[in-house]
Amino acid sequence: MKSTIKISSLLFLTLLIFSCSTDDDGVDFIPENKNLNAERFINFEIGNSNFIVPQSAADIHLNFDYNYKGQSKVSKITLHAIAINVDPVQEGEKTYELKDYVVDDKYYKGKLNPNIHLHLFVDPEGKESPKFKAATGSYQFRIVVEHEDLSKAVILKEFSFVQKFKDIEVEIEEDGLEKELHIEFQYLTGSNTLEEIKYTLYHEESATEQKYKEILSETNIDFQDKKDPNVHFHVEWENEYPKGVYYLLLKVKETGEDEYVKLVRKFEAN
Repeated sequence: MKSTIKISSLLFLTLLIFSCSTDDDGVDFIPENKNLNAERFINFEIGNSNFIVPQSAADIHLNFDYNYKGQSKVSKITLHAIAINVDPVQEGEKTYELKDYVVDDKYYKGKLNPNIHLHLFVDPEGKESPKFKAATGSYQFRIVVEHEDLSKAVILKEFSFVQKFKDIEVEIEEDGLEKELHIEFQYLTGSNTLEEIKYTLYHEESATEQKYKEILSETNIDFQDKKDPNVHFHVEWENEYPKGVYYLLLKVKETGEDEYVKLVRKFEAN
């Protein structure tokens, strides 16, 4: 009889401790597949605000604002990514995943309400020249924000890798003393047609600080009402443009869509 009472008391105490730990705003317990204080995460973009990442992209553009009304500053942000429903993996592809990625504290140190803007490489070793593409399909980010008072917030967000840009060529061509930037690709519109293409050209001034100087932006490239078009155009290359590393930002809008599909391509001018 005494033994039974001791076991029952121990079981009650264990349940009491576990119950208390789960009620403390996630201090000791975070459900693996549940949101916690998710209202703090706003203005999300993964690829774009429709959560579409082109398969040809070397990185994933991730952007959100963290809106916290308390007084405890952010102390750590951790990212996780898993596959949800991925198409059969083809040659030159891998299923994308990210485990326990700690965001550099330069984005949030000493802040209550930071803006987090990251570019996460699909192939961290290959970086801007990846050795593989992410397999198409749906994935999920799990983002955990921790505070100095040990409270936490968690949000789950799904996004998709979609094949949009195909056979991309970005290079400077010379004809005597004249130079042009050659840009060519096929854009896969799916059931839509093409409405608009924009591009912006940036020169990398500082690889360390990631500051870019916009040198050219154009909006009147006309490929309207075309399905899966082969896009080919040239940009006049001025002699005063500095040498070094450049980034070409392509933004494509399909009919019936509010958001642009974005792709960044790196190239060099010697």
